[in-house]
Amino acid sequence: MRRRLLLGFLPLLFLAACAVQPASSARMVAPADTSRTSLDWAGAYAGDAPGADTPLIRVTIGLAANGDYRLTRQYADRPASSFTETGTFTWLHGDRDIALRDRQGHTSLYQVRENALMPLDANGKAIPPRGKHDWLLHKVSDLPGATVLFSSFRWQLQAIDGSKGIEDKGRVPYITFLPAERRMSGFDGCNRIGAAYVLGPQRHLQFRALISTRMACAGTKIDRPFTTALERTASYRMLANELLLQNAAGAVVARFIAVPQPED
Repeated sequence: MRRRLLLGFLPLLFLAACAVQPASSARMVAPADTSRTSLDWAGAYAGDAPGADTPLIRVTIGLAANGDYRLTRQYADRPASSFTETGTFTWLHGDRDIALRDRQGHTSLYQVRENALMPLDANGKAIPPRGKHDWLLHKVSDLPGATVLFSSFRWQLQAIDGSKGIEDKGRVPYITFLPAERRMSGFDGCNRIGAAYVLGPQRHLQFRALISTRMACAGTKIDRPFTTALERTASYRMLANELLLQNAAGAVVARFIAVPQPED
């Protein structure tokens, strides 16, 4: 009889032991993913923003992993319209939005999305789209310093291999970097051109699969040297408001100046 009672009591002891387990053996619940933890957010962003008294503002933001940022603004169709600010950013509650604070204490808000930043108003609401513009700042590189390429609406040719650029009927060659498409677009003095680009460390830059329209322009001499310079490009550097393209040996093959004029 006693043996049967003991055998019947053992399952109860087992159930009780399972019910009371040390806290350390309880299943851990993983924290919810956030923009801060699940996205590769550090890098360079670029896009256009609405302006109160100007058609567009070209905006670039470089977010560093240590919490520093660099922001540039270029106001369309205004001379001497480029401005730069630096500061630090902090993640807000929920680790989805960030607040950029410059050295003077001014704050701007952005929502961190996959490969994009959405500008927010003072109440934390997304800026509503206008026409074809959604106001997103698109991620253009994992390298924060790459923002300089996108900091101007267009880069107008000044010289090729040290010689002056040739103006054909008042139309000067230029290039522009398109943040949403992640492509280069431009004009070679005769035809519209476009290409994919590759960015890398140490200001590496290459243009690939260069294409153009096929118009014939009598008397045009700049188009071929211009596209040849683009094809030879291996890196870039900035000198004040000038963009210098360099070949594999580090020699300057083309020199451009920032122009606050959006591409048509």
